[in-house]
Amino acid sequence: DFNIEKDFKFKVKYEVLPEIDVKDYTGQLIEVPDLQVKSDEVEKEIDNLLRSNSSQEDADVIGDDDNFLLDVELTRTDESGQPAADSKPEKMQIDLSNENVHPDIKSNSRGKKVGEKFKFHFHDERMVQNKDGQDEKVVEHFDYEVLILGIKKIVLPELNEELIKKATKDKLSTEAEFRAEIEKNIQNYYDQRADEFIRNRLIGLIITKNDMKKVDTKYLKEYLQPSALNEVKWYQLKNEIQKKENLEVTEKELEELAAKDAEKTGLPVEKLINYYKSSNQMERMLDKKLFDFLKEKNEIKKVNPETLAKKQKEEKE
Repeated sequence: DFNIEKDFKFKVKYEVLPEIDVKDYTGQLIEVPDLQVKSDEVEKEIDNLLRSNSSQEDADVIGDDDNFLLDVELTRTDESGQPAADSKPEKMQIDLSNENVHPDIKSNSRGKKVGEKFKFHFHDERMVQNKDGQDEKVVEHFDYEVLILGIKKIVLPELNEELIKKATKDKLSTEAEFRAEIEKNIQNYYDQRADEFIRNRLIGLIITKNDMKKVDTKYLKEYLQPSALNEVKWYQLKNEIQKKENLEVTEKELEELAAKDAEKTGLPVEKLINYYKSSNQMERMLDKKLFDFLKEKNEIKKVNPETLAKKQKEEKE
C-alpha cells in the first residue's frame, strides 16, 4: 500500500529450501565394475602405433595376413550372379587390417591377384519403424562381386628403441617400459570411469533413500529436462550431508593448494586464494571432500562388469 504521507506497507515472497533430515547416505553397498586392463588391449595400442608409422609397397598377390590395402571395383549382383539392374559399379579402397571389414572379404580375397575377382555375401538385420509406428525386424541379403584393381602391402615397422622414443618424446626407450606405460594409462582411464560410476550410483542411491515430497515435481517434469528433478534433489541432499558431517574447506586447505599452484604458475599465494574464493574452486574442493567421505563410509564392491550390466538391465525391466 502506497499513500503519500502515510505508512508504506509491502509484502515480500521468496523461496526457501525445505529442511531435510537426510538419511541412509552411509553404510550402503555399492557394486561397481571391476575394470582391469587385458593383455590384448595393450597389444591393440601397440598395433595402432605400428600402423600409424607403417609404409606401403606394391604387391602382386594378397597374402595370408590382413596387412593389405586393396583398390577395388564393387558391383552388387542379382540371384543369377549378374550385375543388379539398379546398381552401378563403385570404386573404393578396402583395408583388410580394419576389424570392421566383412570376414568374407578377408577370406575370399586370399591369394587373389590384380585383375582377378572374388565374391562375398552380406547379411543385414535391423529394427525399423513401420507405418503404424511399431518396431519390426528387416532382413536384407546382398551379393557382391569385387574386381581387384590394385594391391599394396602394409609394411609394419619394428617396435625398437627409436620408435618408442619417437612415440613417447624421449621419455621411454625400452619395450618393457613402453608396455607398462600403456597398461598404466589404460588402467587410469578405467579407474576414472569407476569413480564416475561410484559417484552416479551414490547420488542415485541417496536420492532414492530420501523421499522429497516438497519438490515441485509437476513443474520440473513439465518444463525442465528429465534430469532436473534429480539435480534439485541432490543439491539439497548434499548440502544437508555437508552440514550434518561438518564438511567444509578450511583456510589452511586453501593456503596449501595456493602454495602448490604458486610454484607452478608463479602467481602470489594471496592472489590465488582470493581467486579461489571468488570462483567455484571451493565448491569443487568441497564436492571432492564429500565424495571421498561417501566412498569411505559406504561399501564399494568390485564385481564382474558383465554380471553387473546384466543385473542393472534386469532392474530396469
